[in-house]
Order: sequence, then C-alpha cells, then structure tokens
Amino acid sequence: MGNTRRGETGKGQKRVASEEWKGESERHFKSRSIAPDIPKTSEVRRGVRGGLWDSPFHYPTQKYNHPYHTQTLRSFFVKRYLVLPLTFVPLLIACAGAPEKSPFKSTESYDYSPAMKKVAAQFKGMTGVYLHIGDSLTYANPNTGWARGGKEHSDDVKAFLKWSHVGKRDDSDGYYLASADAPSGGRSQTAASGLRADELLKGAKGLPSLTEMLKKYKPQLALYMLGTNDINGGRTTEKTIADVEKAIDTILENGTIVIISTIPPIKGKTKMVEEYNNALKDLAKKKQVPLIDLYGEMKARAGDDFEKAYLSDDGVHLNANNSGGPANDENLKKSGYLLRGYLAVQKGIEVKSKVFDKK
Repeated sequence: MGNTRRGETGKGQKRVASEEWKGESERHFKSRSIAPDIPKTSEVRRGVRGGLWDSPFHYPTQKYNHPYHTQTLRSFFVKRYLVLPLTFVPLLIACAGAPEKSPFKSTESYDYSPAMKKVAAQFKGMTGVYLHIGDSLTYANPNTGWARGGKEHSDDVKAFLKWSHVGKRDDSDGYYLASADAPSGGRSQTAASGLRADELLKGAKGLPSLTEMLKKYKPQLALYMLGTNDINGGRTTEKTIADVEKAIDTILENGTIVIISTIPPIKGKTKMVEEYNNALKDLAKKKQVPLIDLYGEMKARAGDDFEKAYLSDDGVHLNANNSGGPANDENLKKSGYLLRGYLAVQKGIEVKSKVFDKK
C-alpha cells in the first residue's frame, strides 16, 4: 500500500478494484444505453483521486478484468468532452449573434465600367459625394435611414459610408441632402414629393434645375429614380423615357457617374410599371450606365406577393418595416425602404470598386 501510487492498487486489492470498476462501469454505460462488445481484459485508467471520471484528462494506469476496453472509453471521453462541443462552436456563434448576410449581385447584362471610367476621368468635383435624386420615395426619411444610422453594417459598408461622407450633415453628405426637410416643406435638397422626370430638368416643387443642382453639389456619383408620378399623372412611357435620357446625358456631362433605378410597383398599374421599367433597363444598357433593378429585386425576393410585401397601404409608397435593419434576408423580404437603401449602398460599393478604384 505504501508504494502504491494514487489511482493504482496493490496485488491484494486487484480483485476488489476490478469488481468495483466493473460495477461502476456497468452502471455508467447502462445509464446511457451503451453496451459495446469489447474484449474482457485491457488497460483502464482511473481519475486522479481514484474516483471514476474525476477528470476526463487524468489517466493513471492499471490492468483490470472488465468488459469495457480502454480505447472505447477514451473515444467516449474525447467525443463527449472535446469533439462534439468543438463541432457545434461555429454553429452556436453563428446563431448567437453573427449578422446575417444577403449577397448582392449585379443585374446588368453588360459591363458599364469602360464607359464610366471615361466619364470619371472628366470629374472635377468633390470625391465621395453621392446624390440621391428623386420624388417622395427618395425624400422619405426611411429611404436613407439604414445608411445613416442602421444596424449591423459590415466593414465594407462602413468604409463606403465613410467615403461618401455619411453623417457629416453638410453639402458633401448626399444622404443628408436627400432626407433633410427644406424650410418650405414637401422636399429636401435633391428630392421632392410629386416630382416628375420633366420637372427635374427645368426645376420644380421648390427644387432647382438638374444642371444647377449638379453645379452646386458637384457629386461624383448620383442615384436617379423617377417615373412613379409620371405614370400616375398619365404621361406616356415614351415621353418619360425621353426626359430620363436627357437627365442621364446632363449628369454624365458633369463627369458624374449616374446609377439608374427601376421604380417599385404601383397597385393596380402593373402593366404600365413593367412597360416603363423595361424601357428604363433598355436605356441604361444603351447608355452603358449602372442599373439597380429595384422592381426585379422585389419580385425575386418576395415572389408573387411582392406588392403586399413591400408597399404601404396607399399602394404607391414603400413600407418602413424594420427600415433600420439589420439588412438580413428576412428583413429584406418585407421592408421596402430597407431593401431600397441596402441596394443603393451595395451598388455604390460596386461602382466605386469597378470605376473609381480601378485605374
């Protein structure tokens, strides 16, 4: 006994220890419905304090007659205490708090970058100014809410928002210019309720003409979305598209890259909206400018119920459900303004990468 190390037994103790081990082992395995078919004699290892499984990492040795093989016990410990927990760690981390991602895919069937690089070479304004030009769908506060203060921005989104001066709340911050109320009401500095494509060209609803707007803010990038009020006002697709083309030419002549966006659905006017959006996509391809197919994104994400998913009760404006994000797949399927704001940022990142960053 005096020479026996802790966890081992002397010769006189061998049989007693063997029976003790066997009994405790059987109780342990039977309680877990484990009954392996293993040779009867093998080397087993006990806990440091002599009790079974005092620690799964301490294994003093001694041979005993028992029905359970050491390798199986080792495998049991390793699987129970090491392998299984480590296997589920990534899953647990993902479920616990990692932000969900919604991949952004470019929708053009053409490469706009060669043509836009030629335009960018003429630019003489302020780097990073990103104007948002449009009607009440642009002027609405939730439209820019996710970019200005939304949840769970990725690193590339944070970098782009910093580059585009978001948060400065001055003439360099296009998101601020699009959303901040003008003293006269009903508009911001770059968007106005009820604005049509022809009115933007000459100036209306309290806004200056497009040329004057570009001269004042000197944007490097501009997002253009108009057409809803033209359809509701009874204007033909041909007339509206002609005005959009004039706007594109004016913006490009300023050395500014323009991103054209299709318009969202209008309840009860699906045919007219789709006719206009198809013509708009053809024009974007003709001019070789970047395109956000907002209408197509809505249909792809929400299916046949996309009008119900994205429109507010008036059937024209977008809903603001979870407009502050996070911009995960679930929220992007049910929030019109979140989806539009998310696409505006992601397309801006793409244009910056393909046109401004690559020489």
